[in-house]
Amino acid sequence: MRKVVLSAIALSFLGLGAASAASHTSAGVVENLNAKAGVVRLANGDQYILPAGTDLSGIGGGDRVIINWETQNSSSIASQQSNNELPARILQADSISLAR
Repeated sequence: MRKVVLSAIALSFLGLGAASAASHTSAGVVENLNAKAGVVRLANGDQYILPAGTDLSGIGGGDRVIINWETQNSSSIASQQSNNELPARILQADSISLAR
């Protein structure tokens, strides 16, 4: 019985690790910025939606930035189809800063 309980505990920890999100960092040049909506589009077409209240006053078109974001499920990512006007990806971002 003790082995069964210990095995169940071990499996639950393995499941927690698989479900946790991984942090990512993307860098690029700002192509378009909508400060009111908190949306930044990079030159590669990727679009990031920043948390409400993010200060974008020091960031503008042509600036090189670093954006931090978490792994997201495929239903929250829009992929570019045949229309070049669509972003390559739309991701929820955690933060943005100017690249040094």
